[in-house]
Amino acid sequence: IVFLRQPMERFVSSILYRAKQFSQNKKETVEDTAAYIKKRIHESRKKNEYLTSIFNYLLTPDQLSSLKKVKVREEEEQLLIRYNTRLAIRNLVYYNAIVGMTERFSESMMIVQHVLQSPESFTSDGRKDKVYDMFREYTSNSSSNDDQSSETTDGGGISESTSSSPSSTTRRQNPSQMGDISTSSVMVELKKDDDFMVEFGEYLKYEQIIVDFAWKMHDMQYGLVMEAREE
Repeated sequence: IVFLRQPMERFVSSILYRAKQFSQNKKETVEDTAAYIKKRIHESRKKNEYLTSIFNYLLTPDQLSSLKKVKVREEEEQLLIRYNTRLAIRNLVYYNAIVGMTERFSESMMIVQHVLQSPESFTSDGRKDKVYDMFREYTSNSSSNDDQSSETTDGGGISESTSSSPSSTTRRQNPSQMGDISTSSVMVELKKDDDFMVEFGEYLKYEQIIVDFAWKMHDMQYGLVMEAREE
């Protein structure tokens, strides 16, 4: 089971999380937080760096171990990133991943419920009722409450352009504990700078390719679950 999130929102959220939990680069205002993120991304792009932390979750331990042993010249680093992007996408398919998306949490829980809630999974009616109640808590809201806008890359392949899948405009599962500084408020501030958003998208390009493909898997899986419920 793999849960993914839009890369831009995930990146901003990770900055806020580390600021709250570990006081790393903690800022007092939304504007200061956005300024820190802009500086960090700009410095990374000057070194031609791309965010690749998603590989830690989507590559196998053996693949990650092999990756650490690979030595490439600086001009070949992007080729290696592209290879690992394809490998991560392959793993999603090869290992039959159940794909949940944070932006469609209720849909995602319906998929998980369909896979796990088989009759032989329960040892008693009491346990069955508890499991049903747990899933009902997360799936009671109609999927229409989730953001249904979606644009993805063609075929889920490697593309040099960055496309946008559904953004984090859905109901919040975990309200911000940072007061007025939330992922959404920082994103609003960042989006005021068009030039930065282009640079931000380039930095996250390869993670976005993977997430776009994952969205397609999620939509297919959810569609099959809904078909099964109608039978």
